[in-house]
Amino acid sequence: MIHKFQKGTETKVTLSFDQPKEETKEFKGAMKTQYMYGVGDEDCFFATEPLHRLIQHLGLKKGDELTITKVDKTNGGEVVTYPDGKPVEIFMVNGVDTDGGGLDSVDQTPTIRTDSMGSSKTDDTLTTLMAQMTEMGKRLKALEYKVNEIKEEELPF
Repeated sequence: MIHKFQKGTETKVTLSFDQPKEETKEFKGAMKTQYMYGVGDEDCFFATEPLHRLIQHLGLKKGDELTITKVDKTNGGEVVTYPDGKPVEIFMVNGVDTDGGGLDSVDQTPTIRTDSMGSSKTDDTLTTLMAQMTEMGKRLKALEYKVNEIKEEELPF
């Protein structure tokens, strides 16, 4: 069975392998990598790039239990949307979110819904830069964690 995540519903799965099966394909004119994670005995789910990065960042391996939830991205309590009004969806794994992972390309600049009538304004550059800095900070922490795990006798020099 292929797990599909429903917005607002927690899905608990246990990883069957340390790494997903990766396959690069053309999707809407661009090359995209899809990540298939085996869970349980014969089940799987396909992870977006941000979801895959988060699972790797958290260091989750075979036998680890994950709680995955799809949610709307918010900024200051307001739902972030694409220019067409569709909410930007992100994933949470064990309570940690992908921090805007629903954005797949620069061309899909998000907007922030400002009122109940659906009026919106374009997300400003400062907010975008701060989100990018937050992502870079998470990556730096993950690298620091990996460096601290390396034992001196494992160094090649």
